[in-house]
Amino acid sequence: MEEKNYCYFCFEVVAATLEHRKPRNYWNWKSWTDEVPLFVKFIFKERLQKKLRGCIGTFQPRPLNINLRYLSQQAAFSDDRFHPVTLAELPFLECGIDLLVNFEPIDDPLNWIVGVHGLSIEFYVDKIRYSATYLPSVAAEQGWTQKETLLSLIRKSGFYGNLRNISIQATRYQSTQIECSYEEYFKATNKL
Repeated sequence: MEEKNYCYFCFEVVAATLEHRKPRNYWNWKSWTDEVPLFVKFIFKERLQKKLRGCIGTFQPRPLNINLRYLSQQAAFSDDRFHPVTLAELPFLECGIDLLVNFEPIDDPLNWIVGVHGLSIEFYVDKIRYSATYLPSVAAEQGWTQKETLLSLIRKSGFYGNLRNISIQATRYQSTQIECSYEEYFKATNKL
């Protein structure tokens, strides 16, 4: 499955950065020129627990090879919620990619389905722009309803004021998810 190679490449970028070398072109990644909005995340797996270690994405469609390379570095080393990924952590990581599709502006910010749609919101208060998004998997993983998700998104945007008279522009979207473990990447690269 070629899409699994996208995760392998993200691991290759992170490993190459940590090992101070250039990423190897095992998967002919330079030919991945489809323009796709996406998110890359890394998850630290310890025993049965999983912890997010970084997640960065963009709605801007750019060539896949550029977005994957840039966003894997950003998720691993520049997500300001976490310290940068280390070489010692690498074997315990999983990589997840959400390829974003089917963007639909919606009139009602509650017109989406938990576990099916991601939600992106934007609104202005006193000429200050607030925005935030959750990927399709987030609300379901957290056990949130649509209302709980919307309230969390408003807080995530940085707005903590009165919610009355806020006019929210919302967009729902879907994603194709791809995941792999470091172990899968390691086996794939050692077979090449």
